[in-house]
Amino acid sequence: MRYLQPILLRYVYAPILAIVFSFAYPESYTLRYDPMVIAGFILAHFCLLLILLGLVFPRYYNVFIPPGRRTEGKEETIANQPKEQELLPEIGVLDCETGVQELVSDRKSSDGIDTGHSKGPRL
Repeated sequence: MRYLQPILLRYVYAPILAIVFSFAYPESYTLRYDPMVIAGFILAHFCLLLILLGLVFPRYYNVFIPPGRRTEGKEETIANQPKEQELLPEIGVLDCETGVQELVSDRKSSDGIDTGHSKGPRL
């Protein structure tokens, strides 16, 4: 299904949206003094301007990406090697009856074997 989306976007959705948008011009002229039509017309053109800005200058939208995630997808990869992932910190829960902190994580390695970090008290 993923390979079908670009085809639908280019050859189906885009022409339909262009036809619907072309209907707006003659209709907006007959209702040119209606405040809602004026606001919608201005908003639609502003959105189109933002979309075109994103197509021409995509780096202008980098401010919306959190700084810690801006380098994702730029790491070097090797064929048939899993990508290195950072380990998440262990989260502990305090058992009220015994007063011992227990670990909650049920992490397993990539081959499904328990890594041994998931059970036992944390001192």
